[in-house]
Amino acid sequence: MIRELLVSFFICAFVLQATAQTDSYTDVDSVEFETDTLVIEDSRMIILNAGFMNQKSRFVTDTVSTNPAMFFNFFYNGKYGLAAQISVSRIFRGSKPTYDTQLKIGYEKSFGKFDVLLLGGLHRFRGDKLLEGINYKYSADAGLAFNPGTFSLYADYTFMSGKSNNSFLNVGISKYFDIEGIFKDDDVITIEPNIYMVFASDYWIFDDVNMITEYRVRRSISRKGYTGNVFSLFSTDMGASVSYTNNNLMATLSVLSSFTSNKYKHLRVENQTSYMLSFIYMIEL
Repeated sequence: MIRELLVSFFICAFVLQATAQTDSYTDVDSVEFETDTLVIEDSRMIILNAGFMNQKSRFVTDTVSTNPAMFFNFFYNGKYGLAAQISVSRIFRGSKPTYDTQLKIGYEKSFGKFDVLLLGGLHRFRGDKLLEGINYKYSADAGLAFNPGTFSLYADYTFMSGKSNNSFLNVGISKYFDIEGIFKDDDVITIEPNIYMVFASDYWIFDDVNMITEYRVRRSISRKGYTGNVFSLFSTDMGASVSYTNNNLMATLSVLSSFTSNKYKHLRVENQTSYMLSFIYMIEL
């Protein structure tokens, strides 16, 4: 059971991350994504994002689990910072049709080189419970990014409330490189590598296990010198994306490799690699 929980958590976490990366464009009043602009005028924008991802987990037992999913995201960013998001994921390889849905409303705005994000959300899951990941109904997100030139330094915090309450903090850095005029004068290829660290609570691990299993797992990690019910390092993640933008349309290919901390390796998860292909259409209102 612990293995299935961990596998499904990484699926959900990556879809959330893909959503967050797309969000960073909603305040930009230009399809070229000029993050070094000193003053960005208020704008209203709708972004439609659809794609496919495949997440592979390798366990210390050399067992490999592959979990494909399709997703659709709708984003609205209003003139005064009003933000709304609807995200739907169809996760495959379950015992029955499995869907993960989120609705988020809040505030998202750029202030020169700073981006601020505050969102509250509702989450619903339907389908194979082994693929549910974290069992939660409500969420709260806060993010801050500093964009000096082509670099971005960011920190994103998420709180999830459900069967248990859990917190996640991502701290990272990214840099983008633009290659302009590929096929036309106004198209561009953007390459963006990134690296970040994930810190997390671990209450979610025991949400759907019985008391005997929970006791055995807690005793096992305790014998190895690890502590449960704490907020600690979860993983170190590295990734890169390549995007092609032509007018209001963008196609992005992303890869993410996640290296789990020793505590979670003890729970039989060694590393994960995720691939995502997405298509984004931007509508300025």
